Amino acid sequence: MVSLKDLQENFKGVVSQPGDQEYDISRWSAAAEKRARFVLFPKNKEDISLAVRFAVAEKLDLAISGGRHGTLGQSSSEGVVIDMRKYLNGICVDALNKLVNVQGGCCIAKLEEETIKHGLSVVTGVSSDVGVVGHLLGGGYGLLVGMHGLGVDNIVSATVVIADGSIIFADENENSDLFWAIRGGGSNFGVVVEVKLKLHDQRPDAFVADMAWPREKLPEIVEEINRWRPNQPINET
Repeated sequence: MVSLKDLQENFKGVVSQPGDQEYDISRWSAAAEKRARFVLFPKNKEDISLAVRFAVAEKLDLAISGGRHGTLGQSSSEGVVIDMRKYLNGICVDALNKLVNVQGGCCIAKLEEETIKHGLSVVTGVSSDVGVVGHLLGGGYGLLVGMHGLGVDNIVSATVVIADGSIIFADENENSDLFWAIRGGGSNFGVVVEVKLKLHDQRPDAFVADMAWPREKLPEIVEEINRWRPNQPINET
């Protein structure tokens, strides 16, 4: 059992309550804000474990915030909010093996800025201030899905804190049931502290255009696209 005193004495990050300078419940959509009793800003996975055990011991609702972008209020709570964006937002790119480690509070803009330096990219969404992990737990649909699959298809491993506070490593070989669950099963299996993702070759410049044709031209257009597309270099279209 973790009491408030235990939390305050052992938490390495910031424990904030209404009225404290660090207290922050702001969201991308003001309609998704809730007045939490505690907003916790962890500095490591052990902090998250402690926070989860505190919420369980005090029977408080718990929400996890990464990018603060959810418009339905999933990242807000009137109980405890674990907000990873302040400290746990790091990235480590392994360009040689085309892999990247991403912490739970990292947003898409930061990830793309780092990976494109190496001519690489991940399957991400189209909004730069969305949290990477939250996007993945929702399936991970984005512009590169047609070439590389959904974001969840590109998860190699994950570090997850489950409801009893245990810190679990999950991949295809270790805790494979949890690994299967977080890749498309939703976001209530635990707190995903960090993920390892596949990287793919990506040119740094991209161009987008909207084109429209009369409806009766559709068969002709589809036939032409199907003829043209296979002859284009990869990453060109």
